[in-house]
This record gives sequence, C-alpha cells and structure tokens, in this order.
Amino acid sequence: MADEVILMEDMIIRARNIIVSRLAAATGVPIRLSDEQDPDAEPPYGYYSIVTPYAPTGELGSYTQRTEVGPDGQKYIEDIRSEHPEMALSFSFCSANRQAPGGEQVNGETEAMSLAMKAAAWFLHEGRTDLSFEGLVVLRVSNCSSRSGIVGDVYVRRWGFDVTVRYKAMTVRYERIAESVRVIQIKEE
Repeated sequence: MADEVILMEDMIIRARNIIVSRLAAATGVPIRLSDEQDPDAEPPYGYYSIVTPYAPTGELGSYTQRTEVGPDGQKYIEDIRSEHPEMALSFSFCSANRQAPGGEQVNGETEAMSLAMKAAAWFLHEGRTDLSFEGLVVLRVSNCSSRSGIVGDVYVRRWGFDVTVRYKAMTVRYERIAESVRVIQIKEE
C-alpha cells in the first residue's frame, strides 16, 4: 500500500493542531494563538506562536514515483519529493497574583513557572513518545525563562520556552501523463 501524501502546508497545520491540543490536555489549561490573546481571559492559560514553520535541514530529499489511475481512467505518474524539515514553536504560560475561588492566594509567578516547567517536561517525556506516533520528532526543548511584562496597567507573569520538532512533508508533487509503451516487432534478416 502506498504512503499517504501529505503536502508540506497541510502537515504544518496538522502538526500545530496535534501539538497544541495534546499540550493543552497535558497541562490542563487552554492554549491560544499568541496574536489572538483575550485581554479578559482568566489566568492561567498558555499561548503559542510558530516561530519557523519550515527550516530545511540541507537534505536533498527522497524522490519516488508511483503510477496512479485518474478519475478519467488514464494512468498518471506521480512524482513525489519528501523531506524532513524542522519547525520551531514558542510557548508561554501566563498567570497573575489573585485570589482563587476557594479563597486562597495564588502566586502568579509560581503558577506560570510551574506550568511552563510541566509543559517542557511533557515534551521531554510523554509528549516525545505521544508525538512520535503522529510522525513528529521532538528535537530540542529550550530552557524555561521568564517572559513577564506589563500588559496595559497590569503586570502579567509569564514563563516560556521554545520547542523544535521534525516532521515528514511532501514538498513537490505533480502529475504527468505516463507515456504508453508499445511493443515493436523486429524482423531478423
């Protein structure tokens, strides 16, 4: 059975969706796109950005051909080039000093740092295995560091890190009509 062809742009979206949803489940907090922050969101929460969706590794790639039958019944040769580029994502976890619904005081610095450390540990252990079943390889997890700052008139506690993963992508795919092969009779003289 032939491998499924997933074009690079589709694989980037698929990889992002898998990583973000699994990390949200592992940390227990919502993870949003960084450019779509909700200023009224209650902490804690995380956000991500794709730093680099495609970083080639310098490989030539793998070239394959396969014959397919199109909807018109004609045979086509499908040329496929696959490679294993890298993708870098940045994650930050946010909190604020506040009183929890149960009345206890929450230290935003501690909560944000704990969530970032939990998320980084997930990539290094369970996530590494979990993502490998989806064809994603965790290559690097950077150190966790403070990313705190002022948003409006409130000091937001943020801690984060970056992750680099590798994925398989088909970067070139085109079809052309296969030339028919004719048998030629050669007469001996």
